Amino acid sequence: MPYAQAGEVRLYYESFGRGVPFLFVSGTGWPGEPWKLKQVPAFIDRYQVIVYDHRGVGKSDAPAGYYSTRQFAQDAANLLDGLGIDEPAHIIGHSMGGRVCQWLAIDYPRKVRSMIQAASGSGSMDNPDYPRWLTVNSLKSMIEKGYKEHILSHFKSRFFFPPEFVKAHPEVLERLFESFGTTGRSSIPIYAMSSPVTSMRPVIY
Repeated sequence: MPYAQAGEVRLYYESFGRGVPFLFVSGTGWPGEPWKLKQVPAFIDRYQVIVYDHRGVGKSDAPAGYYSTRQFAQDAANLLDGLGIDEPAHIIGHSMGGRVCQWLAIDYPRKVRSMIQAASGSGSMDNPDYPRWLTVNSLKSMIEKGYKEHILSHFKSRFFFPPEFVKAHPEVLERLFESFGTTGRSSIPIYAMSSPVTSMRPVIY
C-alpha cells in the first residue's frame, strides 16, 4: 500500500498520471477513494493526480486528539514534500477540504498553483461555539437504519443529487457508497470524534 510520511503521521495516498501535480482534498470524514470514480480518470492524461486519506480517515494514521483544518493543511503540505513534489500544485477541496485548501494557500503559498473550492466556504466566522459534530438526527438515523442505509439515504437526499437522478441511476449511489465505506476504518465514527475543529483565525472549518 502506498503511504507517505507526512510529518508525524503516515498518510495513505495514490498517485496517477504524470505532469503538473493536482491534489484532491476530501471533505470531513471522507477518504480519497471517491475521487477515483470520475475525477481521476478525467485528469490523469494531463496531470499527476494525487488523492489521499486525511489523518483519522480511511487507511491513514489516526492519532488521538482534536483535529483542525489548519492541521490537515500542514499534513497536505507534508504529503507533497514526502512525495518529492517541489513545484506548485493545483489543489481542489470539497466541503471541509476547501477550507483545508484555504489554509494551505495561506500558510504554504509557494505550494499552490491554483485553487478550486467545491461546495465549500470560509467557515463560521465569529461563532466559536458552532456545533461541529454529528447531529442528534444523524445519530438516530444511523442507529435505526444501520450504517449502509443511513449513508445511502444521505446520498439520495437533495443535498447530493436531484430525485430524478437518484431514480434513474441507482448504480451511481451504490458505487459511491462502496468507495466511501470500504477503505479501512469506517469514516463516520471518525467524523464524530474528529470534527470539533478548532483553529486560529481566519476560522476555516
